[in-house]
Amino acid sequence: MAKPRNRPDAVSSTYFEGVTPLWVAPGRAPIPERYHAASFSLADWAGPSWPDNAASGFFPLRHFLIEACAKWQAHDWQADRDQIAARKQDARHRPSLVKATQAFRQAIGRSSFRRAERELGVSIAAEFCPHAKFELEHKDSCNAVANALRELEKRWSRVDRSPVRFGPLLYDTIPRLPEREIAVALVLADLVTGFRKDEHRAGGNHFPRPAVLSPKLPWKAIAEFATAYSDDPEASINPDNVAMRVRNLRGKVAQIMRYP
Repeated sequence: MAKPRNRPDAVSSTYFEGVTPLWVAPGRAPIPERYHAASFSLADWAGPSWPDNAASGFFPLRHFLIEACAKWQAHDWQADRDQIAARKQDARHRPSLVKATQAFRQAIGRSSFRRAERELGVSIAAEFCPHAKFELEHKDSCNAVANALRELEKRWSRVDRSPVRFGPLLYDTIPRLPEREIAVALVLADLVTGFRKDEHRAGGNHFPRPAVLSPKLPWKAIAEFATAYSDDPEASINPDNVAMRVRNLRGKVAQIMRYP
């Protein structure tokens, strides 16, 4: 037997009757069906006071959760994956670039009177500034090319530590990517933490920033919101594993964004 809900299914207020967790103000679009189960689960978590915005904040919280899900659904996740894949390939290619650049620098430096260095410098300058005139001494122009190649070797020898983005997640280094639903679930858990109406409220509205997770979050509702657009009825993210997976992801992510 299903556990009875610790809340009324419908309530009446001064102005409206039959208010349910799917209620919207007159003139507003109805809640899409994909969010129905999540909305009821969120009301279950809010408890008997769910219709009282002052006590539970249910209706604005429901709105913000749906808004976040819709915006991240529209995000170009594949573009993020492609960029990360390109950076991984670039990282694998860097050692060979360093060796090739070093060999090239040493080879042209051995030419008679360092003529090859000068010709390389003149050729590059002519491509960038075809009408420019340079009054460099032979030694200075040769050293400029050699020094530039040395600097290129140093740059390619450094580990790529530029921030990496995957949807709402910002990493310090190239990561192993989580499922997009787990990434969205982390954002939703942070959002609930910031908007809940009890002593566990925390976080802020300035982004990007580290994610903040409070205790006793509505994990069932978060899982249902995060998978609202999933075509897989047996998606791997579910109320039984979402809390652990979101907390693990939080430890790997430097910062998050609430919206794209």
